[in-house]
Amino acid sequence: TEDALSPPQNFFAEVFNSVRFRKERAQLLEENAALQAEILQLKEAPHMETLQERRYLHAQIYSEYPFNTHSLVTLNAGSNQGVTSLLPLLLDKSIFFGQIIEVSPHYSVARTIFDPGWQVPVKVGEKKLDALLVAGRNPRLTMIVKGNVIHEGDVIFSSGKNFPFGTFIGEVGTIDGDIGNTFEEADIRLSYTAASLGEVDILMP
Repeated sequence: TEDALSPPQNFFAEVFNSVRFRKERAQLLEENAALQAEILQLKEAPHMETLQERRYLHAQIYSEYPFNTHSLVTLNAGSNQGVTSLLPLLLDKSIFFGQIIEVSPHYSVARTIFDPGWQVPVKVGEKKLDALLVAGRNPRLTMIVKGNVIHEGDVIFSSGKNFPFGTFIGEVGTIDGDIGNTFEEADIRLSYTAASLGEVDILMP
């Protein structure tokens, strides 16, 4: 009689164990996914870094794919992290990129050198010659006084009062000397492409 009952008992035990195993496995997968999400959030969360007595808030750029123009970027850091309007935006803590223009508790918006019409005073080369950076899809140098000789490859750096003086922007590209009788213009060679950007540093007060 015992032998006659064994197969059903074994069958139900196997079914029970199988169901329990699947439930435990599903629970472990769910817990693992939640843990990975938490780790990712912590890893990508804004965090403060200090370099040469300057404080930088490292932040991520929200994707707006496929509509990215990069003229304005939205960052995952806001007033809760101490961000305020007009703070400078840098790449790798050393390359001028933009300026905060809108702040909410959990995010902020910055205009960049790809924002059409934005103008920033700059200096060019070792002689610190004055020029005006006109932002846009292809940022350019304008208002270069003829006779102030600049060369392709000269360094361009910020000189506006709202930004750290001398912050690197790019290099002089092709020079157009035929803009009227007084001024010249030039292309700007950047060390990055807009599409490659994913994170920035906000220079904190």
